[in-house]
Amino acid sequence: SIRHINSFTPQFSPQFAVHARLPLGQRWGIFTGIKLENKAMKEDARVKNYHMEITREGETMAGMFTGDVTTRVYQWGVTVPLGASLTVGKVMLKAGTYLTRTLTNDFSGYAHNGYLRVDDPTGAKIMLGEGRDERGDYDFDEHMRHWFVGIIMGADWTLSNRFGLFADLNWGLNAVMRSDFHTIEQSLYPIYGTLGVA
Repeated sequence: SIRHINSFTPQFSPQFAVHARLPLGQRWGIFTGIKLENKAMKEDARVKNYHMEITREGETMAGMFTGDVTTRVYQWGVTVPLGASLTVGKVMLKAGTYLTRTLTNDFSGYAHNGYLRVDDPTGAKIMLGEGRDERGDYDFDEHMRHWFVGIIMGADWTLSNRFGLFADLNWGLNAVMRSDFHTIEQSLYPIYGTLGVA
């Protein structure tokens, strides 16, 4: 039902972290830490027969939407990673797991430039335009999970005794929305990459 990604824009997503590593010999070690982070994005997609629940002029409607969907996601949370590391020269490879507790959740947006078939694909046709009063808004914050588990992979490059670079990939294993949420048919998983200076 998602036919085309019109745009995808990562939003400002700062991270503030302290990490600690316990060496287990010359090359191996274990690491942990604590991180305050924001995961944010904005995307616009072209959809067809996409199950959606919207609000317009105080009225809530659900059905199958064809048109454009713009979504904003912001999640501030605290993350604790735990994993193993392997040092090869000036590069430390990392792999492990993480646990995140979100402090704020925001999953909202609007359906526009299309039409909603109320209840099913043959239901009443509601046109949705581009203007604020013509589009259909949605807000699914209350349906989002607060706890996330995932895997982390990454590498740290040592540039000097004081500075380095790092790259991490976090891959969530549980969906962003709770299991009892069925408005969006697809399961959405948080997958984020990070580049940084240490």
